[in-house]
Amino acid sequence: MNHRVAFFRVLVVLVPMAVCAQTVQTALLTQLLQRHEFTQALETATLLHKQVPDDLTIRAYLADAYIELGDYEEAVKTTQALMNLRPGNPLGLTRAGRLRELHGDNAGALELLHRAYEVTSPQEVSDRVSLLTRMARLQLHSGSVAEAETLVNTALGTTPDEPEAIGVLAQVRQAQHRNDEAIALLEKRFALERRAGNLFTLAQALDTAGQKQGAAKAFADFEQKALDESDRAANANHELADYYVDYAHRPTQALEVASRELRRRHDVFTLDAYAWSLAACGDYVQASLEIHKALAFGSKDPVILRHASEIAAHLDGQDWSR
Repeated sequence: MNHRVAFFRVLVVLVPMAVCAQTVQTALLTQLLQRHEFTQALETATLLHKQVPDDLTIRAYLADAYIELGDYEEAVKTTQALMNLRPGNPLGLTRAGRLRELHGDNAGALELLHRAYEVTSPQEVSDRVSLLTRMARLQLHSGSVAEAETLVNTALGTTPDEPEAIGVLAQVRQAQHRNDEAIALLEKRFALERRAGNLFTLAQALDTAGQKQGAAKAFADFEQKALDESDRAANANHELADYYVDYAHRPTQALEVASRELRRRHDVFTLDAYAWSLAACGDYVQASLEIHKALAFGSKDPVILRHASEIAAHLDGQDWSR
């Protein structure tokens, strides 16, 4: 266990709540969620919620843990309770927006995120940039490229080196068929945040642009980096499984990676990676069952819908992307 996490857990037990109620709780839960230790985050948030039931931040982190683990029923209940505690609070609105997005209601998600942005103080710069970036991504997924560009440029006007916003602007450039600009942006993002997932996106962009030699090197570097962190909580297992299916054509390894991640969490993206790996291995019956689980909450994620449609085409011809 990370020593800092263990230290914070001891503080939660030993230090009077009057002293550590906000600082320690927020620091501990933030670190657990950032490290993708979602089960531990859920356990810790549940304990702290019992001690401070009206704390909005703790309840928001509790909802985050449920979302990441794929327990959407509990996430909805927790978020509704968060909204009821203080109607219109930005923590509740952002979680409600995330759940609407997962449920396939992009318009509803955009409305909630816009409301959250309006009530978030201008002094909370990182929160407002995050909201603008999320709204831009939703607009892009809805086909509103110009609106997405305006939103993400507003975000980058405040924080030019925000990796997530840079990634969304790269997606905008790809939608505009400005591939060279998209690649430059993705290279910048990877330089700022050297995550395996960022390198995978760059490799995909290079491949799409026909830069096969650069793509091959980026994919090779990605695979090594992703394998090095595959057993960690914060990993790129979704991307690694996709790489093994769509680019390396090594479905058995894809299934191994996706199965390992599925033991940790059952969110829609892990279920999708598992289903896609099963399909690549030729088990379309089981793949259809797993992708149906991913679709059950109403996801309209374009990658999940494409996978669902292709899996269905190998069975009864039913098009689940409709």
